Formats: sequence, C-alpha cells, structure tokens
Amino acid sequence: MDGVSPVVEKIINFEKEHNMTDSDLAFASHISVEHIHAMKAGIGKVDQEVLNDLLKFLAEN
Repeated sequence: MDGVSPVVEKIINFEKEHNMTDSDLAFASHISVEHIHAMKAGIGKVDQEVLNDLLKFLAEN
C-alpha cells in the first residue's frame, strides 16, 4: 500500500483478515471508533497510549 503509514496498513490488514469493520475492531479492542477513524484518515492527534493499546491488540489477536 503506497503512501499508507505502517499503523494504518496493520489496521486495514487486520480488518481484512478478520472480516471486520472499524466498528467491530473498536468493540473488540476497546478503542473508540473515532480513534480508529482518526488513525486511518491521518487526522488529529492520537495519544501514544491509545496507539500502543491498539498495536498490542493487533499483535495478540
């Protein structure tokens, strides 16, 4: 995926592999869908703790 950050690529690939929407991922990871949308869109600032929690979830599942 050209021009996509590694975090966004991980999110997209995880959602594809598990047939999930952003809402499904938010529910499963306990990360708000607004944070997931912000990360994917590259807008706003996401707290490092939230990002770390999401990356940990993606790695463990």
